[in-house]
Amino acid sequence: MSKGKLLEDLAARADCLISSLRDVSKLKKICRLLLETDPARYGLEEWEYTLSYLTGKPTHFADYEQIRRLLKKYAE
Repeated sequence: MSKGKLLEDLAARADCLISSLRDVSKLKKICRLLLETDPARYGLEEWEYTLSYLTGKPTHFADYEQIRRLLKKYAE
């Protein structure tokens, strides 16, 4: 799977362009959509790439539970 697939899928679900996903006012909504996504559908590297893009901060995850915790934090 190529890098950016999760971003492409997310943009389609959010009905917006990938560049619009970085809009801070949409971050809660985007994280809620990601929480509905089966984490195993994408590899950890794809999640790292996506969440780094969305937050503007480098991310690294050892497992999918770390991803869920971060998404819950941003979804609040």
